[in-house]
Amino acid sequence: MECEFFQNSTLQVTLAQGIVQGTMKSTVNQKVHYFSFEGIPYALPPVGNLRFKRPQKPPRTILFSELKPGLGEDMVLQVPNSRENLGDGPGDQASESPDSSGDFSLRHSFQPPVPGERWQGVLNSTVMDVSCVQVTPSVFNGYAESEDCLYINVFTPIKKLENAKNAQLLPVMVWIYGGAFLLGTANATYFGPDNLLEENVLVVHFGYRLASFGFLSTGDMESPGNYGLKDQHLALRWVRDNIRHFGGDPEKVTIFGESAGGVSVQHQLMYLGNRGLFRGAISESGSVLCTWAYQRQPRKIAFDLGRAAGLVTNSTKRLVDYLRSISTQKLKAATMAASLKNSLGIINGIPFAPATEPQHEGAFITEKNHKALAEGKIVKVPYIIGFNSEEAAIAKTGAEMAKIPA
Repeated sequence: MECEFFQNSTLQVTLAQGIVQGTMKSTVNQKVHYFSFEGIPYALPPVGNLRFKRPQKPPRTILFSELKPGLGEDMVLQVPNSRENLGDGPGDQASESPDSSGDFSLRHSFQPPVPGERWQGVLNSTVMDVSCVQVTPSVFNGYAESEDCLYINVFTPIKKLENAKNAQLLPVMVWIYGGAFLLGTANATYFGPDNLLEENVLVVHFGYRLASFGFLSTGDMESPGNYGLKDQHLALRWVRDNIRHFGGDPEKVTIFGESAGGVSVQHQLMYLGNRGLFRGAISESGSVLCTWAYQRQPRKIAFDLGRAAGLVTNSTKRLVDYLRSISTQKLKAATMAASLKNSLGIINGIPFAPATEPQHEGAFITEKNHKALAEGKIVKVPYIIGFNSEEAAIAKTGAEMAKIPA
């Protein structure tokens, strides 16, 4: 671990990919000073031709122009050997042509990063001001929404980095947010790490794709789906490879989440490619066996989405090509319309939720969840699962409020 203080309020940490700069904060009870590193990229922006595809690791060289992560226009990606700059793909432009593939220049030229190659300059990771696109009225006001949202936050107690080379590594807890796979954010304002930091635990949050952006499934290889779960897996790999630099122990990682986050935790347990990435898991108020958490008619939902966006077709290829070409806002509006149309069919699952994929390399769910659990297909680690005594009370409150005369 290589760490260096600057003016007692910022800290630079050297990763294999480059240098990140965090800022000093205090927990709400003022008990612990810690360093916050927010907005570190763990994947390429899933825009343009990477919309509806599994996440890709960043390319070989990353140049940060304004030292501000989170929004695509503030970040320039460059790859040596005649590759072009990253332009704003149709995910960030109002391109309405069904034949448009956007101008995301890495779409056909991505290669895995070469170990040891780094981004140039220092990444200012002192703020996370973006959330993945939400498809319900905004609950998380004050933060921009973008398809370019695959960033990770690390919160580490200050005393761990004052003598980082000799310090004992801390246990790590990785939070996966809930929100019915429709909304949610990794922003620390809403899910602060304070209580855990005061227990001498290092905390990690990250963004993952939601709704159609993260869970569009056509039931075939045109869009096999579960991209949000695949984002989570790549983030967990990033934690394994990098958390030691922040004073965390990669052998003592626990993942935890609530509601859709709890469901996600169980899905990560059931994905055997996660062996070795965590040693424990906690699901609160969410399981893969919940009826709402599994979409049984993903193909129907996909074509409903296409019609809401202005395309009537029987071809999944034409459908996905078209949905990949339209603007973020148009796709968001169509997603809301398709979700409302299918809201009464909740017994078949939230409209855009995890679904069974065809067998292929990189598939995340290939059989019914209850069958996989019954057969013991799960990463063997300690697991806590539970629910609240007032589960779903907010729905009751809403119903009672609806009866109040205007």
